Amino acid sequence: MKQAKRKLGPWELSHPTYSFRVPPELHEQVEAMRKQRRLQEILLRGLEFTQAEVKAEKDAAESARKRGYSQGYDRGTKTGYQSGRSGGEIVGKVQGRAEGKAEWFGKFEAPCSKCGKPLVFDSTQPEVRKVVWEALRDWHHAGACPP
Repeated sequence: MKQAKRKLGPWELSHPTYSFRVPPELHEQVEAMRKQRRLQEILLRGLEFTQAEVKAEKDAAESARKRGYSQGYDRGTKTGYQSGRSGGEIVGKVQGRAEGKAEWFGKFEAPCSKCGKPLVFDSTQPEVRKVVWEALRDWHHAGACPP
């Protein structure tokens, strides 16, 4: 016969329970610590430490993203000024923003315009980047660009 489930009271409903198994070594460490602190305090300290660690990792990633964006923007602006044509600054800035957001994709193939056989290009080479940017500089998203 099935045992009827016990109905939880309001306090029990507002205070959930966590239940999990731990290896013997960790159990011994927790039990030793429980002589000095309540289990709730131990869990809270661990949670605070983990939150601080996650925040530090997130801050470091955001800092790296901003640094990459800034470097790419500066490089693109310099390229735009050096191009010497009207609108060169804008093209350079767009190039810089894209360089700051994404890595170049490496090698790729395109068919030869005369014979149709594949040509291999390496997008990490500056001369290839220049040609690719020149070819794609007027491309944009249909409608509004994503944030």
